[in-house]
Amino acid sequence: MTDIITVRGVVATEVDAGLTNGGHPAANFRLASTERRRDNETQQWVDRSTNWYTVKAFRHLAQNIGSSLRKGDRVVVTGKLQLRQWTGDDGRSRTNPEIVADSVGHDLKWGTAKFARSTESRPVAESGGQAGGAPESGNEELDSVDLATGEVFDEMDLAGEEPEPGDDATEGFKLAG
Repeated sequence: MTDIITVRGVVATEVDAGLTNGGHPAANFRLASTERRRDNETQQWVDRSTNWYTVKAFRHLAQNIGSSLRKGDRVVVTGKLQLRQWTGDDGRSRTNPEIVADSVGHDLKWGTAKFARSTESRPVAESGGQAGGAPESGNEELDSVDLATGEVFDEMDLAGEEPEPGDDATEGFKLAG
């Protein structure tokens, strides 16, 4: 079973971007998500507990994260939650929550952004025409957009497959180099 999670928080570390052993772009960073509540007695905002996540991304998303996010940015992350178990030096069992990101964006509650679409070419759906079976438009930017729904496809959506184990696999993820 796959758990999908959406978390708002702050990029707590510099983005670590590079390539997987298979040569595909990869990026990761730590995300801090702190609960804030209004204290009715003092009429002040109070920070409560902070949850920490490791966020991992691959391919096009990793490239865009590497060039877009900086430590301190407020973001919204959606992806697959994975709980990694490990044993610390003191012998105690620990759990590290990881999010394998499907989407990452700046949290516009806290500021503004100007979106710039990536210019690299994207594959066309297997139907032989535009993604989603739309007729040829002559506009390369629409090659990975389903014109009926507005959904934007990434390379994995069009191929219909997850990263190969041992290539971009999320288990044991380490940047090459």
